[in-house]
Amino acid sequence: MTATLTLRDATISRGPQLLISNASFTIAPGDRIGLVGPNGIGKSTLLAALAGDLPLDHGERTLAPPTANVGWLHQERDRHTAASPNLPSIALTSRRSDTH
Repeated sequence: MTATLTLRDATISRGPQLLISNASFTIAPGDRIGLVGPNGIGKSTLLAALAGDLPLDHGERTLAPPTANVGWLHQERDRHTAASPNLPSIALTSRRSDTH
């Protein structure tokens, strides 16, 4: 089963700093996306919002189907393990419901 993640008119702030303003996009099955920018620009904040770990100040985040999950490996995960590079990752999956 495939899943789609949509963000509509999303605004995200951290304190007084506006990081994302009126962003709208869809991540569809098979899409590959990269986020590039200087430190503090809001890349990890956007990923946290996509995963549902951070609420939007304004706008809407939608998963289709509604039973879909967003997997999120936090940037601050186990820095003591050499096998865990310090890169945030996100994955979109959907669950089949058992109807037995």
